[in-house]
Amino acid sequence: MALLEKPLLVTTLLIWLVWSMNAFSYYGMTLYTTKLFQSTDTCHGGSEDNAHTNTTSMCNHLKQDDNVDIIVTSVSEVPGLIVTFLLIERLGRKHTMSFQFFIFGIANYVLYFCMSRPVIVTILFVGRAFIA
Repeated sequence: MALLEKPLLVTTLLIWLVWSMNAFSYYGMTLYTTKLFQSTDTCHGGSEDNAHTNTTSMCNHLKQDDNVDIIVTSVSEVPGLIVTFLLIERLGRKHTMSFQFFIFGIANYVLYFCMSRPVIVTILFVGRAFIA
């Protein structure tokens, strides 16, 4: 319980906050990737074919191209971790974390705009690489 005593309380709460934000961002981006590909919104990575797939259960199955894109965005974590290791040596932990949260935030923001599927996959790749 020493972490909750006066000298370490603020640091402990900040670390818990950062960890929570990172976890919610990482899993949010992971789940959002699948949601984007299952949607009928072609402007944000979905397919018009999903509108006719299953109208009773509102469940749209992923196609082979969707699964390939999900694998590509998941593989982004490997180069993301390598970049993190390199940046920590150059910038330090705090600046690296700030930089990566900033890049993730920009990637997440850009996803709101209408783009083609390859651009969306690239942005998801970058976002997941920097939040990993």
